[in-house]
Amino acid sequence: MPNTFHIRPASNDREDGRRILEFVDSQLPYLQSLGSEAQWGLEPFGDDERTQEGYKDIITNSEETEKGKPWDRDSTKAFIAEIEIPCKKITPQLEKLLSPQDPAGSDGAVRLRVASMFIDGRSVG
Repeated sequence: MPNTFHIRPASNDREDGRRILEFVDSQLPYLQSLGSEAQWGLEPFGDDERTQEGYKDIITNSEETEKGKPWDRDSTKAFIAEIEIPCKKITPQLEKLLSPQDPAGSDGAVRLRVASMFIDGRSVG
């Protein structure tokens, strides 16, 4: 049976800002291999405290919008895509990607965060 993506709003309680930075940082070696280090740099974004706080603020803004804050040009919605993996299929490589914020379901499956998406209010006319 193929994996299905589950989409949910991003959450600071689940440390999604940190995970999103890990997604970005995981792409740096590839971008550097293309010669793009002048654009993207050599240092992981997740190591910079200001960047960490910035992503936490993005998630906070998203959570406020989710709770009914009116949408405006400064609004952002952040989403996380997850796949569900039965515990018996978790490899050592996948285990490294899991965190306490990835709870196991009653059937013993874990939802692993695999991607993120943002919608910015700047796109509002």
